[in-house]
Order: sequence, then structure tokens, then C-alpha cells
Amino acid sequence: GLFFASLLLGAILGKILGIAWLMAFGLELPIVVFAVVGMCALATAVIGAPLAMCFLALETTKSLPLALAVLFAALIATAIVRQFFGFSFSTWRFHIRGETIRSAADIGWVRELSVGKMMRRVASEAPASMKLAEARRRFPPGSTKAVPMVDDAGRYAGLCITSELYGEGLDPQMPLASISHQTSAWLRPDQTVREAILAFGRHEADTLAVLDADHRVLGTLNEQYCLRRYSNEVNRRLYPQRG
Repeated sequence: GLFFASLLLGAILGKILGIAWLMAFGLELPIVVFAVVGMCALATAVIGAPLAMCFLALETTKSLPLALAVLFAALIATAIVRQFFGFSFSTWRFHIRGETIRSAADIGWVRELSVGKMMRRVASEAPASMKLAEARRRFPPGSTKAVPMVDDAGRYAGLCITSELYGEGLDPQMPLASISHQTSAWLRPDQTVREAILAFGRHEADTLAVLDADHRVLGTLNEQYCLRRYSNEVNRRLYPQRG
């Protein structure tokens, strides 16, 4: 199974590293030390449970210093996995199968909180060729934060920030496309809340349009609202008694 396979692969990799280490530096350390540390470190990365791996090493070897070395390696493996992958491989497998793991590191809700559930559906879109004067009549101040623009084929052509419609020095006869933003940046409804937060930071945007596969506008999502929903969900999962 997954547990014994990770132990075996970890022991083999640890032994290989131990042999290479001894050949390079000539330190007289038993190869079994490298094997045990590698075994528990890889098992922690695949399965999780760094303390369980430490106790396993302690029970197997009866050596407290070796158990402490295993704990140190397991914590490093856990930090690396969390930094670059987010959760252990076994947790990922359970979520792929549709299982919901309720724990301090549960990530199933991240997949459920999608852009499609958080977005605000737009009541109307504006043609990119619309004149600023007409746009001012249709979208008075305070009516909406951003207006998605579409081309003649009805596909997304950028965002118009409503406050910029009323900027000084703008010719009312200019097309709306002249003040467009985020023409090449958007979100998809199946993206998770974490992917949306990263997209806001990457594009330095406060609002992004949500498009379908045909580049048709489905709605808009605001960064502030997205962060608030994410924060509320994290607090609800960590402190369910407060919900």
C-alpha cells in the first residue's frame, strides 16, 4: 500500500544518499542511520504525521538521538511539502476520490469555494465602441465598480472602471475602449479562491471579469470580497464553535 511503499522508497533513497555522503566526505556513520531518516522523511511527505514517524523510528531503533534526527527531518519534509504542494500526497488522493477530510489541514473546502460561486453576475455589458457620454448616462457614479466591455462578436474586450468615466479632460465622444483595463486578464468560474487571489496579485487588479470557455462574460469578482470570503471560511473551519 501507500504506507509501506513510502517507507521502502524512503529507506532506499536514504541509503543511496548515505553511500554518496560517505564516499564524498568519508564520515563514519552507519548507513542504517541514513536509511531510517530517509524512510521517515519521505513517509512524512507522502502520508503526513511527522510525530508518528518519529515514534516509529524510536520504537524500531530504541535510539533517542536518532528519533530526534528523524523528527527534525520529518518537520523539514512537512514544511517543504506545505510550501510547494500545500498538503500531503495521501490527502490529495482522498480529495480526488471525493472524500472530505476534516482536520486542521483540510483543503477540500478550497476546491468547493470557486470563482463561479463568489462572482457577481453582471446586469448589463457595454460595447467597447460605446461613447463615453452614453456610458455616463447608463452607468452613473455608485451604480457599479466596473463594467465589462464586449466587442462586436459579444466577446470580452476589457473592463471599464466606472470612476474613470468621469475623469477630467476626457472627450465624451471617445470610445469606451480607450479607457479599458485588464484586456488580457480574467478568471474562469472553475478556479478556486486561492487561484483567484493569486490572479489578483499577479495582474495587480482590484476587479476581474469571469469568462466562460467562449470568452463570454459571466460576471465579475472583486478582490476585497474574495479575500473576505476566504478569511471567513478559514476562520469557520478553524473555529467551528464560533460559526
